Amino acid sequence: MNCTNCGAAVGVDSKFCDSCGTALVSHARTPVQSYAGGAAIANPAPGNIVVVRNPGLALLLSFFFPGAGQVYNGEVGKGIAMFAGYVVSWVLIIVLIGWFGVVGIWLWSMIDAYQNSKTTVAA
Repeated sequence: MNCTNCGAAVGVDSKFCDSCGTALVSHARTPVQSYAGGAAIANPAPGNIVVVRNPGLALLLSFFFPGAGQVYNGEVGKGIAMFAGYVVSWVLIIVLIGWFGVVGIWLWSMIDAYQNSKTTVAA
C-alpha cells in the first residue's frame, strides 16, 4: 500500500504515513462470498457496499405476496408493477383470461425474486 499524499510505501495496518504523517484511509476489503456460483468478490470498488440477500426469503415473500420478493431485493418499482399486474389478472378472471396472468405473474414473481437475490448487488 502507498501513501495517497507522497506515494511512499506504508504498511497495510498503518494509520499514518511514516514519511509525511498523512492519515491513511484503508481500502482493504475482505472477500465477500456471493450466492451466485459461490464466487468471491475480491475487492469491490471503494465506497461501494456489497449486499447479499437470502434467496429463500425472497422466494417465500413472493409466494405469499407477489412482488414482495422484489421489494426485499431493492427493486421496488418492479415489485409494485408485479403486484399491480397480479391484481389486474384477478379482475380479468371474470372473462377467464385472467387465470394465465394470475398463475404466470405469481410464478414469475417467485422465480425472479429468487434469481435476483442470488446475485450480489453493489450499490
